[in-house]
Amino acid sequence: MTIRPIAAVLALPVFALSIAVSRASTNPDSPTPLHANVIIGTMSHEGPYNQYFSFRAGPGTVRLRLTIRPNDGGETLNAEILDDSGSSLAKVGDGTSNGRDLVRTTAINLTGAQTLVLYLQGNAEFYGARHPSYRVQLDGDVKLDKSARPLVVH
Repeated sequence: MTIRPIAAVLALPVFALSIAVSRASTNPDSPTPLHANVIIGTMSHEGPYNQYFSFRAGPGTVRLRLTIRPNDGGETLNAEILDDSGSSLAKVGDGTSNGRDLVRTTAINLTGAQTLVLYLQGNAEFYGARHPSYRVQLDGDVKLDKSARPLVVH
C-alpha cells in the first residue's frame, strides 16, 4: 500500500522535467540545447514567435529543412542558423504560407566543429480552429541523435 504513494511522489519530478524540456527558450543568450535532429512545434498563440536552440555541428555540411503546416490565417516562420557571435549563416522561410504547406531547405558548409544556434522567428494569426504547426529537421554533419524522438515544442 505505501509503495503507490511513494511511486507517485517519485514520478512527479520526472513528469515536471518532461514538461520543462518541451518549452523552447525565448532568450538568445540561453538557447535550449538540442539532442534530437527534429523539432515539431505548434504556434499556440497569436503574435510574434522567437525561439532559440543550440547544437554542435561540423566540420562538413549541415542541412536545414523547415515545413510549415498552416491554418486559415496568415502565419510566417523563418528558421535561421547563427554562429556563436550571432551572425547569420543560413536562413529559410521568408514568406507567408497563405493556407498551403510551405517547405524550405538550405545547406551550409562548416570548416570546423562549432556550436550553432537555430533561431525560429515568425508571427501567427488565427482565423480557424486549428493552430499552425511546424517541423524543423537538421541533417548532415550535426552532432545530434538522428534516432531520437523529435523534440515537441508547445
